[in-house]
Amino acid sequence: MAITEKILFIVNPVSGTGKREKVLKLIKEKLSPEYEAKIVQTKFAGEATEIAIRYHQKGYNKVVAVGGDGTVNEVAKGVIGTSMSMGIIPTGSGNGLARHLRIPMNVAKAIEVINGGNVISIDHGTINDTLFFCTSGVGFDAQIGTNLQKQALEDSQPTPKQPLRSILPLNRSITAWKLMANITIETLS
Repeated sequence: MAITEKILFIVNPVSGTGKREKVLKLIKEKLSPEYEAKIVQTKFAGEATEIAIRYHQKGYNKVVAVGGDGTVNEVAKGVIGTSMSMGIIPTGSGNGLARHLRIPMNVAKAIEVINGGNVISIDHGTINDTLFFCTSGVGFDAQIGTNLQKQALEDSQPTPKQPLRSILPLNRSITAWKLMANITIETLS
């Protein structure tokens, strides 16, 4: 069968479950031969958006986020306003959007979904000029998320006491709040 379409896989190598090598192997083994696959691994936070935009300009019309909710969010930001369609191979610790869309958590089965080519459109929202695609938090829960993210950057190696460290962001988050935001929800017509 002839190659008919380019597909880009944007991989977050540090996402959640740490099964990057297995995922890369499965992509090469299970992806339909009708796709010409390009696999690019991110090197820093925010790069997935730039990669998606750059490869769209190179003629790619399909992109797959390989990672967790953060990676999915970054890739989706690069897809908005383009003709690209996006897939997800969930490898994060939460995978909220993938679960909501009923994308299998099993990598091989997620690749089967991609091979099937079924595309749906979903809504997205904007808060203070920041796009989001699944969930968004404000106030206390958002501060906990921010503190968890900062802590994750501080913790380069997991330890047996790691679960207990999740209490620290909660401790740091108990502060007074004053919230101001502009919220826009765009829906499909």
